[in-house]
Amino acid sequence: MSKYKSEPATISCAREVVYSKLSDVGTMRALVDKLPDEARAKMQGVEFGADTITFEVAPVGKMQIKLTEAVAPEKIVYSAVLSPVPFGFEILLSDGGDGTTQAVAALDIDIPLFLRPMVEGKLKEACAQFAKLFTVLPFESL
Repeated sequence: MSKYKSEPATISCAREVVYSKLSDVGTMRALVDKLPDEARAKMQGVEFGADTITFEVAPVGKMQIKLTEAVAPEKIVYSAVLSPVPFGFEILLSDGGDGTTQAVAALDIDIPLFLRPMVEGKLKEACAQFAKLFTVLPFESL
């Protein structure tokens, strides 16, 4: 398995609040609904179940992740249920002081060695984009 991580992103909200929202798939739906139009447009086709999130990835097709681990208030893990390759997506939260949270998005994925050079940059960028997304989510308004 290869692991890719974002740089820490600062969220202007207390860690306990961030954790409670990101560890509840139902609340995540409401968070997405409150995103700015541009960000919400990128989330088209995302479906939220009780503990799963289903989405389309070109050219792979439909993929699904499931909440598999939640360690309050510091770690949330979603694992692939429907995917051509096994992977886990972790959200690591730490106290940033002054009511803020430091969040790191991490992807632990099983990619064949010969494919890694072709996808490594995209996977690092995906982690960075998730971390950036966390900074604009309206955690306090839910």
